[in-house]
Amino acid sequence: NFYGFVVSDCQGIDKITSNPHAKHIYTVQAGILAGIDMVMVPYNHTELFDDLTLLVKKNVILMDRVEDVVGRILLVKFNLGLFGNPMADPSFVNELASQ
Repeated sequence: NFYGFVVSDCQGIDKITSNPHAKHIYTVQAGILAGIDMVMVPYNHTELFDDLTLLVKKNVILMDRVEDVVGRILLVKFNLGLFGNPMADPSFVNELASQ
């Protein structure tokens, strides 16, 4: 079993089609079905969310796939300690950038 996850390049999902952004929903569908688990889109994340939601509602992308991906992503983040106390220790404030 694979317990990691596959991350796209930043804005890389838009490069799947020859005319970038021509058929965004197809691009999302093709990328997810090809195995991308986490799509990096800093600029059009709401469009990605809308397209992915529609694809799940139409059963093009199964909810089982979404649940599997979410579980693997959370497991990796948990194992890396990313759910511990996220706040920095304020006692180090005078030491930051001091070297």
